[in-house]
Parts: sequence; C-alpha cells; structure tokens
Amino acid sequence: MGTSLGCVKFKDGTILFAAYQNTTDVMNHCLWNTIKEAMNICSDDRKECTCDKTNDVIIATNYGGGFFWSGKACKKCKIITMNQSPCLVEGLTTSIPAPEFYEDVLPDWWPNF
Repeated sequence: MGTSLGCVKFKDGTILFAAYQNTTDVMNHCLWNTIKEAMNICSDDRKECTCDKTNDVIIATNYGGGFFWSGKACKKCKIITMNQSPCLVEGLTTSIPAPEFYEDVLPDWWPNF
C-alpha cells in the first residue's frame, strides 16, 4: 500500500501533516507537526477527540497530482474527526456525510518543499 503526504489546514492558517493511504483513499486520523513525523510514524490509532473543539478544515494530498476536500479536525488533539476520505464509502471511512466540497487540484496553500 503506497503512502502520500497529506496536509490539513485550519482557518487560522495552521497546517498539520498526515499520511494519505493511496490504495484505500483514506487519510490517517493522526496529525503531526512535521512531514517527517507524519510519513515515518503513519499511525492510525483510532483515538478520539477528547476536548470537543473540532474545527472546519481543508484536507489535501499530493497523491495523483493532488486534490483537496472539506472536513473537520481538532488541533489540540491532533486528529481528523470528520471526512477522513473524500470518498463516500460507508463502513470504510469517516466520510459520512460526504464532504461539502472536493477539488481535483492541489490547493494554492500547499507547502513548497
């Protein structure tokens, strides 16, 4: 199973990193401060947000040329809480309901490496 970089952008401009699983089209729940942590740890421990401070976010990956979609995440708990995948696959992802939007291009805020 291949892995690509994922980024989650909060409304205040904060960007946290995650690992996107190419084969299943699912972003790992866990968010990290650095790309190295996200790509080396690739943990998906299914932990829950314990503070109930989820925010609207934009979730993106560079897989397949790049795309992004809407979701929710908690910056304090560092976890994606809704729309872990842009796909609506009941039982496989947390994307119930489907994301409000999806764009088939890298977002303009994608980090330059």
